[in-house]
Amino acid sequence: MTWPSYPEYRKASSNGILPEIPSHWDIAPIKRLGKIRYGIGEPPSYVEVGTPLIRATNVSAGRISEGGLVLVNPDDIPMRRIVWLSVGDIVVVRSGAYTGDSALVPKEYAGAIAGFDMVLTVSGADPEFVQYALLSEYLKQGQIDIARTRAAQPHLNSEELGSCLCIVPPRGEQKEIVRFLDCETAKIDALIAEQEQLIATLREDRTATITDAVTKGLNPAVQKRDSGVEWLGAIPQHWSVMKLRYVGQPIIGLTYSPDDVVDDTENSTLVLRSTNIQGGVLDLSDCVYVCCPIPDQLRLQHGDILLCSRNGSRALIGKNVLVDEQVAGQSFGAFMTVFRSEFNVFLYWVFNSRLFHYQTATFLSSTINQLTTGNFKRMEVPFPPAHEQREIVSFLLGRTATIDTLITKCDSVIATLREYRSALITDAVTGKIDVRGAA
Repeated sequence: MTWPSYPEYRKASSNGILPEIPSHWDIAPIKRLGKIRYGIGEPPSYVEVGTPLIRATNVSAGRISEGGLVLVNPDDIPMRRIVWLSVGDIVVVRSGAYTGDSALVPKEYAGAIAGFDMVLTVSGADPEFVQYALLSEYLKQGQIDIARTRAAQPHLNSEELGSCLCIVPPRGEQKEIVRFLDCETAKIDALIAEQEQLIATLREDRTATITDAVTKGLNPAVQKRDSGVEWLGAIPQHWSVMKLRYVGQPIIGLTYSPDDVVDDTENSTLVLRSTNIQGGVLDLSDCVYVCCPIPDQLRLQHGDILLCSRNGSRALIGKNVLVDEQVAGQSFGAFMTVFRSEFNVFLYWVFNSRLFHYQTATFLSSTINQLTTGNFKRMEVPFPPAHEQREIVSFLLGRTATIDTLITKCDSVIATLREYRSALITDAVTGKIDVRGAA
């Protein structure tokens, strides 16, 4: 759908920071639209029952997310440092990977405490309009993202945020734009949610396909027997059940000090961490290099299986990747484990079945989530004859490739929808389209 333009526009800034705006609209630095405060300085202890502490992990593209929400006791925080959140406040992330992201505080989080970020309390405009402006391309990418990169690490302070220029329509039009965007973005978000649910279903189907193949084989008519292992159940009669200690060697990764970390990528060694495994493939966008002695055993070999063996999140334990020549000769960190075996081409698929999910009780506790070499060696896995291992691997390569292609298509649709959402917000809050009376 297309929307009309305003009848008359004017230049908003002489330096080109802002686009042309409707002639009756205004501009103002954010600091003139409200008050900016900092949240707490030092992290308090988290408690089981208490008040929500809204941190950067809870801020996501305009909304407060429950993911990673923690509770605190207000008595543990100096009263002068507490910023109590009210409906309509805007939390703006001030450091880290998500610097500049923001979220409007809804009524269910009124009375929560601001974490380590900034809180913008808007009085000179409609808070919901300002929140949409903070998500727009002219303000987020065109000003905030530029300000956040001036420091060595992504960072945004109150002066930098307050100096960003915001396009300000008359109050009545702000409310109309908010109503329009609430309606249109809800439609887009519903489409995104459908695609995300489809991806979740496809991933579940992928895991189920792998699990069935590596535990039951490819012939449904083959005679079965009880494996004697609870999570495995019945397996083909001619298969074995092997403890991992007898088919390979788990190796804990390299321990290094902060002084060993260097910026020189030419004369150093890459140390792979949990963040370098994303979606079952290597992601080398965030790498650490060290300059220190590294034992030969801790040099990655082509065909190794690299796994996350220690992490704050239980869901990440066991995520893995099959090492190829790209990183052979490099190393891996102490929270990682390599499994080295001549059977890794097959075992890679076993490790991507529900193996770790079914056996979480053997390596997870209330205090630490860690898969030790002892845990690893005791794990029992199905072990078909060599020719069946090859057949299963060939089958899974084809079947998972089909599923992965569908997942990629869904990801592409989501990316397109998010781009459209961003563009629509930008067009509305800059007056490129006239949405008066549209909602």
